[in-house]
Amino acid sequence: MASGLLNSAAASCFGESGLNVRASASTDSEVVTSFPDGTVLTITGESQQADGFTWWPIEQNGVTGFVAADFIELSQ
Repeated sequence: MASGLLNSAAASCFGESGLNVRASASTDSEVVTSFPDGTVLTITGESQQADGFTWWPIEQNGVTGFVAADFIELSQ
């Protein structure tokens, strides 16, 4: 998974039970919401490293937060 800066790139989530969106880039952070598999997200800024993961800031339907890169697929 790439890291760094993407300007408004899209990503789709995948996994067995959807994707948790967290308030900050940490596995200890509050889960803001969860999106079902296949949801298209907008990457809104630079990635961050924390807790052994690369985290991307996202927005989807007015919800903002962070998702771990291991659970999304970037598309250009």
